[in-house]
Amino acid sequence: EGIYRPEIEFGYIINKRLSLYGGFIGSESSLDERPENEEHQSILSGDLAGDDVIDEYDINRSDNSTHVLFIEDQINGTIIIDGFTFSGGHTQEGPSLTNHSNAEELYFPIQESN
Repeated sequence: EGIYRPEIEFGYIINKRLSLYGGFIGSESSLDERPENEEHQSILSGDLAGDDVIDEYDINRSDNSTHVLFIEDQINGTIIIDGFTFSGGHTQEGPSLTNHSNAEELYFPIQESN
């Protein structure tokens, strides 16, 4: 649960197979105990300064990360990213979530919001 911002302008970079799960309260001891509602959101945000104005796409966006999540192209296998909302990416080149991998399977039951 919480908002997570990358420390670099390009966002979070995935360069290997992984399973990444969000949406936890913090007291769970297994994935099965994770709440099924969206009350405890885990947000990966490209809003580096934390100053975006909701539904205003020209105000305070130029300092945001160009991509929130970037998946590199050397990856084979399965990548699971479950329980996250992506927000705050700012690029003229494409979406906040960019997949360049050769992954056999990508699993993203996520929401993307700006």
